[in-house]
Amino acid sequence: AGHHSGATAHESKDIVDTWRLNLDAIAADYDRLLGWDPPETVFDGPALFVGGERSTYLKAERDRDLIARWFPRAELELIPDAGHWLHADKPDVLLRTVRRFLGELEPA
Repeated sequence: AGHHSGATAHESKDIVDTWRLNLDAIAADYDRLLGWDPPETVFDGPALFVGGERSTYLKAERDRDLIARWFPRAELELIPDAGHWLHADKPDVLLRTVRRFLGELEPA
């Protein structure tokens, strides 16, 4: 927290304005999306899970241990006053969160 990405409101608005959902693909694979199977191996690289504090899809108290089991280096960020649609509810906060995470990764 407290990191400033340097993004302007205009930059993040442009990103939100260009956000597109592939609704046909979601509809075609909806049952598979709901029936998630755990991975067969652990991913030991950095990972970021971002959710809205008001969403029921990702809850720290419920999901933290499961995430840590499969993604031991994962960060879990819940954005205050946001629901499931983070890109619409809090686009600037989401953009800063992702940019901060990506900025902390060491080059390969």
